[in-house]
Amino acid sequence: MGQIETFDLDANGAAVTLNFGGDTISMAANRSYDYISEIHVGGVTVQNSALTLDLTNGVGGKRSLPIRLGNGDYADASDLIGFVKPIQNLLQANSFDFDVNIGLKGDINFNQTANVKLVRDGSNIKTEVSADLYGGTLKVTYIDGVTYIAYGNLKVKVDSNDFEEIQQAIKELIPQGTENIDISKLIPQAYLDYFQSEWTLTKIMSSIEGIHVNGNTVSADIKIGDDLITVSAIRDGDYLTNATVNGLTVLNGSLTLEATLNQTSTDIWDISVNPDEYFDIKQLLSLSNAVKHAVDATSYEFDVNAALSGEQTFNETAHVRLVRTEQGVQAEISAELEGATLLVQQKTALPICNTVS
Repeated sequence: MGQIETFDLDANGAAVTLNFGGDTISMAANRSYDYISEIHVGGVTVQNSALTLDLTNGVGGKRSLPIRLGNGDYADASDLIGFVKPIQNLLQANSFDFDVNIGLKGDINFNQTANVKLVRDGSNIKTEVSADLYGGTLKVTYIDGVTYIAYGNLKVKVDSNDFEEIQQAIKELIPQGTENIDISKLIPQAYLDYFQSEWTLTKIMSSIEGIHVNGNTVSADIKIGDDLITVSAIRDGDYLTNATVNGLTVLNGSLTLEATLNQTSTDIWDISVNPDEYFDIKQLLSLSNAVKHAVDATSYEFDVNAALSGEQTFNETAHVRLVRTEQGVQAEISAELEGATLLVQQKTALPICNTVS
């Protein structure tokens, strides 16, 4: 039992302090006329933190006080019990295989389905995303901090540790004034404000406008800005099978995400690639200065050789000079043809051709 250290009593209330397990716990109660109006408890330790409880504005009596429900539909908590086991099974799984469909309707219409495999081994996550695009298969694999991208015979890789260096090189190639992208033109500013602000339980709960259960489907309505976003999940027995997100705004259009869970397992599936088959994008950084100089230059001079073999044969070399001005591009091309020099100049609106013997 705790040891009482102090006890005070007067006409309006009582206060006591206890030494309990090394904590000094204070408790006090005050009255207002014939009713206890305030209760205070302090000094309690919960998970290495100090807990304080205060009850104020207390009113008591035999008179019935009205209790009114707030506006809105109320979900029966008992209906949610059927989703406890499916969620447990999902959390206990280590490997997942599901299809994701992305649909966008608006200024831009887009519909694409991708297969996703995700494997977690402790804190290590591996993913493989594949989709059919323009007659070929795009496959993106993430293993140990390296992203591998394969499309047909094109295979490249990039290490997460190199992202900042690559990003900086790209910024240096982009003309000044165009490197800053306004993300609010892609998604509403309300989304940015919501996800960038501090996450609190109050914030999350205040954005949920309703929870609904209809048989094997549970859904939640979430209000962000002017959008009412509906997130729903469907179960089949003890397993979740589908999830849908509706009502998102992207690029001034309505975005829908649909996921179909094909398989889960507590086993750790193998996701692997042969790194030697992939070209490291970081190697292109050695060319970034040369590209930057070419982009920044205002005049160019080079030779172009054109060769044709087969039923028709042709092999000629031309000398080219280009100059960029505020009025446009000026060009001069010269080539030796049949013992004479062909000279083509573009300095005005119309090209000028001269043949010099």
